[in-house]
Amino acid sequence: MSKGKSIIPDFMSDNPDDTFKFLFPLKLILDEDKFGNSHYEVVVKNMSKSEVFTYQVSPELLFTHFPLYKSFKNGEKTEYHPSKEIFGKIFTIDSTLINNSVEKNSMNY
Repeated sequence: MSKGKSIIPDFMSDNPDDTFKFLFPLKLILDEDKFGNSHYEVVVKNMSKSEVFTYQVSPELLFTHFPLYKSFKNGEKTEYHPSKEIFGKIFTIDSTLINNSVEKNSMNY
């Protein structure tokens, strides 16, 4: 997670000259007691070194400050490495399946 009160992730502040992209979320990790502590595990690519890794980021940061497939350098949006692979897609999510699995898991505690 980020250092102190900064919203810049550690890996960006540790490598200020590298360009990064948040590629896609792998899973949402819910904190059932405090939903404000929930976060996404996201695949991140260091575009400068061609390294891929996962990082945990809050939903607020992912959707407001670090959107998917945008390039960032030291926490700032850049125009390096523009995305050419993004296409508009529409899909539906059956939330009843999600809610049923959460209810089953919460009953085990």
